[in-house]
Amino acid sequence: MTTVDTFELEGKLKHIYREVAEHPKGDFHFELGSKLVVADKQAVTSISASLRSWTDGR
Repeated sequence: MTTVDTFELEGKLKHIYREVAEHPKGDFHFELGSKLVVADKQAVTSISASLRSWTDGR
């Protein structure tokens, strides 16, 4: 089973969101579709909830 450090991942995602918001014309690449593999649904659910609360609080 793959484990995910949700705190580390949340920090990295917040950093990416901030970069995109501050530099909307930047050269960003995000994997989509079949290239994006999610091993732990619980981690994704937790991260999604954290990101929603973070973006709602902005």
